[in-house]
Amino acid sequence: METRSTAKPNRLAGRLYALLAAALLSCLFIQFFFAGMAIFVHPVHWSKHVIFVHLFEWLPIIMLLASIFGKLPGSFRWRTAALVLLIFIMYFTANARVILPFAAAAHPVIGVIMVWLSVHLFKASLQLWRWGEKSR
Repeated sequence: METRSTAKPNRLAGRLYALLAAALLSCLFIQFFFAGMAIFVHPVHWSKHVIFVHLFEWLPIIMLLASIFGKLPGSFRWRTAALVLLIFIMYFTANARVILPFAAAAHPVIGVIMVWLSVHLFKASLQLWRWGEKSR
């Protein structure tokens, strides 16, 4: 028998989640920019693309923890867990070029899916930010 939590979300966790979602979305746009620089300007920029991911790869994990411990709605947990999984898959596709070239070709497509999912999570997290505020 499935039971749903009736606990109200923690306001601080909701705001932390919203800030982290904004940071992740910003980092994903920067990551796409670095990839574009490497493709259209000079391949030397690949190092920025490769290194930058290590600065933000942990954001979805912290978001997942905030959603669990902050008792945020289950949809936040599942979608954030999907982001964690997508980052893992991104590492696989980035390093699978020799073994599975078609999997490597999915790397930018997965990046677009991550941006799409991050936009939706950010928009939903804005509701968490406003949760509990009195209308003026």
